[in-house]
Amino acid sequence: MPAIWFLGTSYEQANLEAIDAGDTAWMVVASAFVLLMTPGLAFFYGGMVLTGVLAEEVGLVYGTSEVFVKHLAALVAVAVATFGLSYGLFVLVNAAIPMRVTEKQEKEGLDGSQHGEQLS
Repeated sequence: MPAIWFLGTSYEQANLEAIDAGDTAWMVVASAFVLLMTPGLAFFYGGMVLTGVLAEEVGLVYGTSEVFVKHLAALVAVAVATFGLSYGLFVLVNAAIPMRVTEKQEKEGLDGSQHGEQLS
């Protein structure tokens, strides 16, 4: 059971040994990805798309589609590479820390197997 002492239980009641190092590592990695995603979206819209549309004399609004099409091709290439690298990372993490529970745990219910909760 995760330590959630800030939600009503006292600090002494919290089971601090239940904090899983794998869960903590995954949260750190996921947070880092979110931090990298934010400027990535800004560069995507401000750099690639709008440059292809608004570039003076070669932009889409000036009747030339060559730069815009090249930018779209680059965006597709980046999307494919990002998916491939993300999937590779998923495979590596899944090999080290399985992300799916066993079939027995699924049948018993995840409240009990993952959180130690029982019906009273």
